[in-house]
Amino acid sequence: MFRRLNDIEVEGTGVGLAIVKKIIEHHRGKIWIESPVYDGRGSRFCFTIPVIKKVDSRE
Repeated sequence: MFRRLNDIEVEGTGVGLAIVKKIIEHHRGKIWIESPVYDGRGSRFCFTIPVIKKVDSRE
């Protein structure tokens, strides 16, 4: 189901980020990547999840 695009020596299957994306989208959030982060290297994965105001049923 998941396949790496290039042959690099790293651990993991690559499924973790796909799961995170599904969870964030389920909660009507957004996910994006900012790259490069520092000195032309690295990546930052960012996300937002909207705050939902809780309705008081006693009103």
